[in-house]
Amino acid sequence: MLVLDGGDLFWKSRVLPAVRNAQQLEKARLQVAAYSSSGVDVFVPGEGDFSLGSEKVFELVEEVDMPVLAAGLVCGETRWPAHRVFERGGLRVGVVGVTGEAPEGCRVEDPVASVEAAVLAQGEVDVRLVVAHVSNEQVSVIGALDSVDFILDGHARKTWVTPKRVGEAGAFELGAGSRGKRLGVLSLRLENKGVGWALSGTPGEHHRFTHRIVDLDGSVGEHPETQKLVEAAKLRIDAAVSDIPAQPASLAVGAGPFVGSPACLSCHPAQYAQWRTTQHATAMDTLRSVNRSADLDCFACHVTGAAHPQGPQHPSEVGILEHVGCESCHGPGKAHVAEPSAASIHKSVEPSTCQVCHDGEKDGGRFDWATYLPQVSH
Repeated sequence: MLVLDGGDLFWKSRVLPAVRNAQQLEKARLQVAAYSSSGVDVFVPGEGDFSLGSEKVFELVEEVDMPVLAAGLVCGETRWPAHRVFERGGLRVGVVGVTGEAPEGCRVEDPVASVEAAVLAQGEVDVRLVVAHVSNEQVSVIGALDSVDFILDGHARKTWVTPKRVGEAGAFELGAGSRGKRLGVLSLRLENKGVGWALSGTPGEHHRFTHRIVDLDGSVGEHPETQKLVEAAKLRIDAAVSDIPAQPASLAVGAGPFVGSPACLSCHPAQYAQWRTTQHATAMDTLRSVNRSADLDCFACHVTGAAHPQGPQHPSEVGILEHVGCESCHGPGKAHVAEPSAASIHKSVEPSTCQVCHDGEKDGGRFDWATYLPQVSH
């Protein structure tokens, strides 16, 4: 078995907001420690990883001897490894890693030429995979090389249940989405008279492969060593929240347009009572139960108004806006409390309001408007 990661592990884009630096660094420390513990074989960094700063990234990967491959990436006098050959299950597997991102203090050479050079240096193998964190255009060019059988696209964040062929006869493109919620499993079998690779069941004399996507949900058991790392990291992540400066007073809760759900009770007792029976009314308690109430990746969907520029932008600013309250769906209520009218509040709710948090990624794709709406209607 080989375990490969195509990058953007530490963050999702080139720019990491300053308020997230401390927490994200702790999460990155957890990730590299977990990868080291569980035996990841190849990691190819992307632009999201380098958002922590190249020095921090290099410190992290060197701390646990992270198996980084990055053809064409040169930092000072250091040229990062471009390829490795693994002997697994009777197969000689060649892996080339390539990134198109040049962090500060480094340069990146042409990704296509870098892959071609790595292939020449690698020599004969039974199967060759390229793990690429490059542009879509470069994936197409690399995937069309005769010497490449499979290409894992770490940049596109697409999920391919059935691997897509690059062009008419190029490599098969692999992808398992983003956020670590899925795992792609590629199984290979050499045939005596096989030429090239084809999905099992395809006519012709080829080497065969199967592919499936595994959802990493509650049905997948925890890795004990990794779970210990996670629990320890939660405490560090919670402590890191104190490194984030408070928002200006003009954005502070109380100075803004939100009043909190209790302000709705006197005029709307029946609606308030129904809301109290929903999971929205205890949303923040869900995070507390797993020690994540100060996590900047989580808190915003468990409080009221975080998506609004004058709502809480930080866990320490939540105050009376704990849980997913009335104003999460109906909008800020200060003007409505001061002068009640249909014009000063949103009575009806559109699916797009819910999909800020129930976006198919954060909620694992569980959201269904027709099923969920009756549970919160009042």
